[in-house]
Amino acid sequence: GDPQETFACLEMLGRGADGAIWKAQDKRSGEVVAFKVICGKRVDEAIDAVQKEIDIWQGCQHANIVKYHGTYLS
Repeated sequence: GDPQETFACLEMLGRGADGAIWKAQDKRSGEVVAFKVICGKRVDEAIDAVQKEIDIWQGCQHANIVKYHGTYLS
C-alpha cells in the first residue's frame, strides 16, 4: 500500500546522511512506528546502504531495537 495512506506523520525525529526519520501512527492499528524517508538524489546513492540496514533489521528482535515492518518504493 501507499505509506501516505497507511501512516499519519506525527513528528520528525531526526535527519541523517540518507534522509529523515519520522514518528508516525499506523492508521489501521493505531501503532506508533518510526520510518525513514530517503529523498532526492540520495535515493540512488543510498539504496545499497539501506538494503544492508534492512537485512540487519529483519534479523533483530529486541525491545531496544526498532522493529522492521516493510519497505515502500515510489
